[in-house]
Amino acid sequence: MPKKVKCFIICPRLLDENMKLVIGGLEKYIADLGGLLAGAGYEVVVCQHSRENFTAGFRGFTVAGVKSGGKVGGLLDWIGRNTDEGGGGANYLEDILIFATDIIITPSRFKRVISIDHGVAWDDAVFGKAPALVNYAQALKCALRAIVKTRRYSYSNNLVCVDYNFINWYRTQVKTISQNFHCIPNYSEIPSSKPKKDSCNISVVFARRLVSYRGTRLFADAAANILRKYPGLSVTVAGTGPDEGYMRGRLGEFPNVTFTSYSAEDSVNFHSKYHIAVIPTIKHEAISLSLLEAMAAGCAVIATNIGGITNAIIDGYNGLMISPVQSELEEAMERLITSRELRDKLSDNAYQTVKEGFSFAKWSEKWLKVIDEVRRS
Repeated sequence: MPKKVKCFIICPRLLDENMKLVIGGLEKYIADLGGLLAGAGYEVVVCQHSRENFTAGFRGFTVAGVKSGGKVGGLLDWIGRNTDEGGGGANYLEDILIFATDIIITPSRFKRVISIDHGVAWDDAVFGKAPALVNYAQALKCALRAIVKTRRYSYSNNLVCVDYNFINWYRTQVKTISQNFHCIPNYSEIPSSKPKKDSCNISVVFARRLVSYRGTRLFADAAANILRKYPGLSVTVAGTGPDEGYMRGRLGEFPNVTFTSYSAEDSVNFHSKYHIAVIPTIKHEAISLSLLEAMAAGCAVIATNIGGITNAIIDGYNGLMISPVQSELEEAMERLITSRELRDKLSDNAYQTVKEGFSFAKWSEKWLKVIDEVRRS
């Protein structure tokens, strides 16, 4: 591989003011991608928005904070001002530009451009009744959004998505797809063997950012009823966010409910302590990293049939798949609480599914293949 080939990744924000990784799935993904490409011999520069200009080394690659006014064009201008062939910088014909998320795609001078889509995040429908005009207006809004997105995708000649749900959506919106399309499903680190669980006390974990669309209220309301029926059950809520107050209000009365948090790098180890993991998303979800990490940790998983989650869960084989409805969640929780045989079956198959289909090693192999194809194009 020619040493002069570089990968520039534009990411809204990767490091905070203390040069620590920002907490979030996108940031973890880009940190892992930057480390992977740097380890493969590419010179990697992640450009991010910042209040003040800075340059820092991180996991073998460079992070450049740019006082850009929050504009992606400002980051591209920085690349143009600070890199040229004489200074060992960007070669717009040979080097690779990667947009960390599709919402920031913008025209550039680079010939080789990759954009990453992290899943459909505009699936706003929820169960309920509304006047017909509300649904008609929503259909029009989605059509206009598709036009905007399709135009934005045209600025990139390579699209990477993290699940097949996105590909299927895009096929319904356009007549032809001119970009090179690559599906690289999300991933998890895999323990060398499935973690063993305490056979005495059954434990349930909800480990998500505490925002309503992640199913915080659905889980809290269902868990409150289940705890009254099974007072020996242990429940842990791991995360922070604006819905923490609601969850504490619904579950704070129970002595066996714990609120905590954990670092993204420790997710698999954290999940390994629990028998059951609940992923009750009501909208806006790709193949969730937390879902795959829970499966890798040998949890029996309950997940809703939203977005990319459906690419990973086979109902009754490696998890329980439900609609985002409280009665279904309570029924699924009760099934797992009362059946060790079912818990063990789902746990074994969940671990094996991630090991074979969603490992970090497999993700890495696919990304390096895409980068090599783009470099040779």
